[in-house]
Amino acid sequence: MDEKTEKRPFDKKAWRKKQYDKKSRIDAWQGQRKAHMTTKYKRMLKKEKPQGLDVQKIYSEDKNPNLLPLGGSDKPVNNSADGNSSLEKSSSGQSKPWLKKKSSFQKAQQKYTEKKSAKEKKIEEAQQRRAEREAKLKIYREKKNKRSKVMNARTKKGQPLMGDRIQLLLEKIQASST
Repeated sequence: MDEKTEKRPFDKKAWRKKQYDKKSRIDAWQGQRKAHMTTKYKRMLKKEKPQGLDVQKIYSEDKNPNLLPLGGSDKPVNNSADGNSSLEKSSSGQSKPWLKKKSSFQKAQQKYTEKKSAKEKKIEEAQQRRAEREAKLKIYREKKNKRSKVMNARTKKGQPLMGDRIQLLLEKIQASST
């Protein structure tokens, strides 16, 4: 047999030390804490690091001379007959929707609102089912109480009152026939 395939004997003393010794537990906790802090630090550095050129920022700056018309004026040239140029439309906020992408925060916010509305809808449905169940139970209990009163009604001598019992049987037969 190889040394790798041989199973080492169980060291109970080492296991107990690892399991119950305060120093070893603190060392394990510190190791986990250190790993967590390093990942957090790396994440922070990644966020601070610039992610290349921001094209939208470059084009949105009005001071860029390459984006101004050749006439030297600050306003774009109006060539259309109705007074609205295509440049004015795009700069007035009516940009194309596929150009604007949602940020991760906006996506998360939208996902949260969807989850919240779904949860509220689920709660409302549960409340409605509960109210229906309670209404049915109330009707059932009233019917049961009425029947038990009739069945438990007795004369002074303890004999059952047959008239009300026969009335219940009649109602039962009528309900089953319809």
